[in-house]
Amino acid sequence: MFFKEEFAKSWPLIGITLLSLTTAIYLALRLWRTLDFLSRGTPDFHPVVEITAETSWFLLSLALVNNSLKEVWAEECVIVLTEFDGTPSNGFEASCKGLLRIRELVNAGEIIRVGLCQTVYDAAGRPQDEYSFVIGGTLKYSIGNVWYSEPVPLRRVKMSGLNPIEVRKTIKRPTTNLGDNESRQSESINRP
Repeated sequence: MFFKEEFAKSWPLIGITLLSLTTAIYLALRLWRTLDFLSRGTPDFHPVVEITAETSWFLLSLALVNNSLKEVWAEECVIVLTEFDGTPSNGFEASCKGLLRIRELVNAGEIIRVGLCQTVYDAAGRPQDEYSFVIGGTLKYSIGNVWYSEPVPLRRVKMSGLNPIEVRKTIKRPTTNLGDNESRQSESINRP
């Protein structure tokens, strides 16, 4: 009987001890993760192709997201258009390749957006009608004196002239028995 009464009185102490221990473990794991991230030196910097609204205009943009703890110098992005479906203007050729010179400093925790419309329009051969393609490429950037390259995630884009209409994520599905390894599942990201 005495044991039950003493045990019942110690429940608050056990609860406080467990809560303190859980908090200490959580903080230790967070510190370990942060130190591991810093020791690896892996930057958390990535590009995203999106449609942004500017007053009454819609723009196709390359958003440069810097979630790292340091400033990042964004140099350039090599753009590649695949699965191009459109007609280039007379006298122009659809090279489906372009170079976007960025040359901007992206501060820690900052997102900057760089216009892609003209680069994509020129790479597509300046079509006047509606056209579509899958955009990808490689972003070159540096942190300090160390250079990195990051792939631009693939997006299916539909445009008319210089005006973006739609951007969709493209995700390759696993190969099926029919050998359809190019099939894609899409999630629509339309203009706001």
